[in-house]
Amino acid sequence: SPVLFLIGFIFTVNAQLTPNEAALLMQKGINLGNTLEPPLEGGWNNPPAQEYYFDMYKQAGFKCVRIPVRWDQHTQEGAPFKIDETWLQRVEQIVDWGLERDLFIVINAHHDDWIKQNYSNAVYRARFDSIWSQISSRFSDRSDKLLFEILNEPHGLTKDQNDDMHKRILSIIRKTNPTRIVIFQGHNWGGSDELIAADVPDDDFVMGSFHSYDPYTFGLLGEGTWGSSGDYATLENKFISVKTWSDNNNIPVFLGEFGSLRSCDYNSRMRHYRAYV
Repeated sequence: SPVLFLIGFIFTVNAQLTPNEAALLMQKGINLGNTLEPPLEGGWNNPPAQEYYFDMYKQAGFKCVRIPVRWDQHTQEGAPFKIDETWLQRVEQIVDWGLERDLFIVINAHHDDWIKQNYSNAVYRARFDSIWSQISSRFSDRSDKLLFEILNEPHGLTKDQNDDMHKRILSIIRKTNPTRIVIFQGHNWGGSDELIAADVPDDDFVMGSFHSYDPYTFGLLGEGTWGSSGDYATLENKFISVKTWSDNNNIPVFLGEFGSLRSCDYNSRMRHYRAYV
């Protein structure tokens, strides 16, 4: 009788990272700030990005680099709202510097205030949709260590507008990136209370995010000192509330920005950083 030989082929497959798995790996992060979000790269005192920065990030122990990007100065104002190819190539180059070093990379729309101030205008919404459609297509083949963050600090959008915007942009991203991790924020300045109040996307590959320079008078105004028992308790309660939201929704949370001004009282600033970390 005929003998059937079965030959087994072994394929090495990298399983898609879930948001919870990614969060455990991301850990310490740093912002490549004031670099790609001025109208022109390097326009806010920081020099243009260089490849060796990413070697330094790795050596310092960072696992994740958030790259804020402003798109409006590089995108047509009329249909089809094409992003300048030179700009896309530059963003791509910097993203790849990080991915080549096995870092997690986050890119977003940052300081694109035009959409926040004119959200009710259909043309502006179509422009923002087009920007994310182009970003999504351009980076669809990158590793799952590249995360998309839809809009930084949506100050100017109402809660309903912010929820609507995230739902719509997420559906655009999913056309070309069905399992890429996408980060969403609550409205206003994207604080923890706003994240907790936001509509939770019906999606298995999202992370929530909030920013915190709290207390505002210390962190962003540089007034007074920080480190009393009440200061610690207030901060602890903030993180407990976020953790509760995270557990209830099975969605990890990404603290995209925190800190205090360099002009703050030095010892207070060190306590403030240590408490957050």
